[in-house]
Amino acid sequence: MKKLTTMLLILATLGLVACTESNTNTNTQDVFDSQPQDYSNEELGLELEQVEYSYEFFTFEEALLEFASDVVIAQYVGSRPIGDEKMLIEHEFIVKERLFGNSADKIFVYSEDKTATFPTGERTISFNTFDLSFDTNTRYLLPIRKMVPFSKIHLDGFVFVYDVVIDLDNPAKSRMYSESLDLHSEKLRFDEKLSQEEIVSHIKEVVKDNTPGRRYINIESSKTEDIVNAYPHVLVIEVGELLTAPRTYWGAADNYYATAIEILKGDVKPEQKLMIAFPADTVKRGERYIIAAEPLEQYNGSLEITSENGLFEMVHFDEIAKILGVLG
Repeated sequence: MKKLTTMLLILATLGLVACTESNTNTNTQDVFDSQPQDYSNEELGLELEQVEYSYEFFTFEEALLEFASDVVIAQYVGSRPIGDEKMLIEHEFIVKERLFGNSADKIFVYSEDKTATFPTGERTISFNTFDLSFDTNTRYLLPIRKMVPFSKIHLDGFVFVYDVVIDLDNPAKSRMYSESLDLHSEKLRFDEKLSQEEIVSHIKEVVKDNTPGRRYINIESSKTEDIVNAYPHVLVIEVGELLTAPRTYWGAADNYYATAIEILKGDVKPEQKLMIAFPADTVKRGERYIIAAEPLEQYNGSLEITSENGLFEMVHFDEIAKILGVLG
């Protein structure tokens, strides 16, 4: 599967279902070759009001096998628009049962305002992911995919797997591609006769060998000791070339190349080249900082700062080194 080209690395790290954007005006090479600066959505080729994507078609079972990191039975709490352009909807759920994965008791699943098209060979399916709706009195089974957290995204954030939503109280109302799920399942007939036990058993069998979504570290404490003790990697880095700085409705983040200068904790090697996702507008090229971070496991040599206070100025070096036992 191809990665969505216009969103570049930031959306790839969010763990969205892989796809290819249909806007032919996007020039990703310009973004990667440019000097550090801020990029508007227009400069990145994003037309926020008319974004359209073309996806590879998957059946229900194929989509679960390829993308589901978690499967939960959940109760809907509510939804809210987020982001500067209100182009995301955040759906909050209380998890009643984990069928697969490591989700928290409360999760947030995101919909993006975009039109997606799926050529199936026989027809083309088009829908907007904002079309999903929920009821607080309905029990839902949700196959979902874990996201890497960014500034507007909860650490317990997910995206829907091809917008699959299963209504356990009335399986005939279950949806995929904004139409009946019954049209897309290879094994089950999603009608009034289908039992919850049959649905759960089938899905557990399909996803049993999938990789569960990870839980990200988030230290709300502002105490330096709490922060540096919680993270597997604490190191001095020198910020290099800007990779991308897309100001998107997901929440701004600046992705920079960086060089490891001094390792206070973890297995990163001195002089190792890294890609680091920083909160937007917090670092400058050529400057040195101390970071407390964890790895992006799907991207070798990449680190993510997942706590608000995980970035330190160099004046804190002696304090951190003493906490970690590196400086006597």
